[in-house]
Amino acid sequence: MPERSFRILIRNDSSYLSLNQSFNHLCGGVYTSGWLPPVTIAPGSVGGVQAESDGFATGTEGYVKYDVNGPDGKHGMIYAYWDNPFLGVTQFRYATDAVDVPPDCDYSGPSNGGSMFSTKVSLDFTINFMSYAHGLDAGGDITQPGDLVVYGTGPDGGLGELLGVLGIDENPVLELELVDAVQAPPVSPPELFGQSEPPTHSVLADATLEDWTGSWHNGTVRVDIELEPGQLPEEDEVSGTVYDGTVDPPLQFSETFVPGPVGLLTAQEETIASLVAGQAQDQEQRFAFSHAAKAVLELAAKTPLNGASAAGHFEALAGKATTPTPQAVSLAKARSAGRAIGVLLQNGGGAAYLSHSVALFLFGVFDSKSGDKVGTELHYERLDRIGKPIVTVVLTTAAPLR
Repeated sequence: MPERSFRILIRNDSSYLSLNQSFNHLCGGVYTSGWLPPVTIAPGSVGGVQAESDGFATGTEGYVKYDVNGPDGKHGMIYAYWDNPFLGVTQFRYATDAVDVPPDCDYSGPSNGGSMFSTKVSLDFTINFMSYAHGLDAGGDITQPGDLVVYGTGPDGGLGELLGVLGIDENPVLELELVDAVQAPPVSPPELFGQSEPPTHSVLADATLEDWTGSWHNGTVRVDIELEPGQLPEEDEVSGTVYDGTVDPPLQFSETFVPGPVGLLTAQEETIASLVAGQAQDQEQRFAFSHAAKAVLELAAKTPLNGASAAGHFEALAGKATTPTPQAVSLAKARSAGRAIGVLLQNGGGAAYLSHSVALFLFGVFDSKSGDKVGTELHYERLDRIGKPIVTVVLTTAAPLR
């Protein structure tokens, strides 16, 4: 029995999309015999990968990437990462993207939106967290929702990036599920000469408060946003009124907020509070993490700060703290919390995190050929306790709600 292992099961519940392996890499350990990453995971089937430690007092770390392909070609990709060290903290992360995702280990390329990786766009599939089981038998003791801390990244696959920080777990099993985000489109004939290409979507990271204002609606969900001028321009904020009729009784609330890092800082967001509470192992570390998070958010509110820079700055501040927790665990927790803060900040002024587990993302719609902006959408998401989207709705200002 290896001292450490990590198994990932991917259930393809899409009605028409196949998963085709594009890359896999081990940053530590070896693949378990018979558990190499499958080449293809067809609709309706399950594929699994497992890696294990290969020596005394060692662990395993690695990742796999799969292209998500339909009859008409590539629709995007999924990424799954694991790290189960001998000392430290068991971690995992998964994400979706239209093109690629920067890996978490053995990688030194651009992590700030360079040419190798795409911006966030709407996808017609999502990857969901299904379960986390302790032990190779994948039975019994399922991780409680409170053991997982969630960080939003945008509507591709819901808030489709989950980072679990679980303490040491010798032989865990993670199960993920690929599903259609929208009804499967019919197979299209070959494109005719002169046929227009579909528009592209990307988060408006540089959005102004005026960009957010309006009555956004779709079906039974409505978000009304108005500008609330302050005495000084930097004190401006917006007021939002949310009506979500997808739940009985309907969810209704109003609050003022500022999108982006300023909002996370001034509102003392429950997102940051949950992050700190979920990562810190003792009172001293909780205090250090809170101060480091505040410092990073203050810096991001004044100066543009990409996700990697935010994560590094947090680690540098939080890692200096002397606490009763063993240093290896403290550093691993600081790394995980720093990465999470980087993820929260990467969408800039195009994301807002509200109470009641509601997140809003402002998307621009762009002509694929000219690059001209042709529209704006507000993506509304309400999450459950582990961050799995309960409701994902695209809102527009086209017509009043009835």
